[in-house]
Amino acid sequence: MHVGLDLSALELRTTGAGVYQRNLLAALARCPDLALTVYTPQGVPLPTSPQVTRQEMPWHPGSSGKRIALGTLLWRRRWARDRLDVLHVPIYYLPPGAPPRSVLTVYDVRFARFPETYPRARLAFMRTAVPWSLRRARHLIAISEFTKREIIDLFQLPPERISVTHLAARPAFRILANPAALAGVRAKYGLRDPFILCVGTVEPRKNLTRVVEAFARVRQGGLPHVLVLAGQTYFAAKDIMATINRLHLEPYVTLVGYVPDEDLPALYNSADLFVYPSLYEGFGIPVLEAMACGTPVVASNATSIPEVAGTAALLVDPRDVTALADAMVRALTDPDLRKWLHGAGIDRARQFSWDQTAAATVAVYRSIRAEDDA
Repeated sequence: MHVGLDLSALELRTTGAGVYQRNLLAALARCPDLALTVYTPQGVPLPTSPQVTRQEMPWHPGSSGKRIALGTLLWRRRWARDRLDVLHVPIYYLPPGAPPRSVLTVYDVRFARFPETYPRARLAFMRTAVPWSLRRARHLIAISEFTKREIIDLFQLPPERISVTHLAARPAFRILANPAALAGVRAKYGLRDPFILCVGTVEPRKNLTRVVEAFARVRQGGLPHVLVLAGQTYFAAKDIMATINRLHLEPYVTLVGYVPDEDLPALYNSADLFVYPSLYEGFGIPVLEAMACGTPVVASNATSIPEVAGTAALLVDPRDVTALADAMVRALTDPDLRKWLHGAGIDRARQFSWDQTAAATVAVYRSIRAEDDA
């Protein structure tokens, strides 16, 4: 079977969608009887495989305007020439002229639930492009049961048109027994004190202002920790900085910005606690990454996160600063609880794998082709 994988929106920096796309590609390349043609921007490093043919499109990462304008003209010719059985577009919306046998991956529908978490221009585009794409695609892949329910509730689509394929922590996320490597990463980011870690883009839905407010209460209780916020800024960082300044936490909160993949496992391993009280997630892969590294987790009890964390984390109302602070203190000070969270988190992370994701994805491809062959 010949599958086209549209990675033409892939960025050089790896964030949530990029983690899915890169790891899905690597796992699909291990699937037998599958030939892949992958469409990418220019200059994006990707692993090679005999099963994968790569075609670079005439734009660079981040050139969204050029990608949308040129893509309309180029896609039809490329797909017809490549004689694809199925096209998979893992980025919310289909390009114009997508072939009838198209699969679309939907990470979440927060543009409908939380429009304030998008810049204005991006929101206007999503409100138009996503509903059209949901109707146009032959089949949808949701990355959680939560996202599937959201699609059904908001767009009244039949459940049988939507399959769920969970994500996973990457193999690099594991317990590291190299003290020198851990010390090197701590030194690189200037982390001398014990710290609480939060990983994710700096934007309103990540709930970082409440993380800072809860952290202030942790400090008031006498714990020596600092708070490390890791992730590139998307928008609305001013609110977080204002909260830090208002609570006089400047010496105790560090925004380290985007952390490359090679440093993240050591950062998780070095943290005493990982906190992730996001208001809205389609999956929440940092939760699994922290668990795979053996780091105790305090996370939100909302949206997809309970589906991901199971019973292996302390889950709290993300809008309740007191509950969040209390859970953080418990996870930092109760040795029996810490030991349990460590073991339960590792066990939970092992229940997810990219090979399972790929197998479920290939099953979608085959079902589409079987429908037309019947």
